[in-house]
Amino acid sequence: MKVKVTTSLSGEGFDYQCGQIVELETFKSAVGVGYENLSVPHAEQKIERAVKPQVFKETR
Repeated sequence: MKVKVTTSLSGEGFDYQCGQIVELETFKSAVGVGYENLSVPHAEQKIERAVKPQVFKETR
């Protein structure tokens, strides 16, 4: 699962910028306690495509 970092933070061995998208396990192990308050879940965006409806001709 990926998370979006809500604030910039830096520490020993890590550096995260606001808005950066990172793996949850990596972020959790680097930041430690309170990581929930510093990130939000990141959902992949699905691209929807418009589809032209198929028109059928009536044949009698």
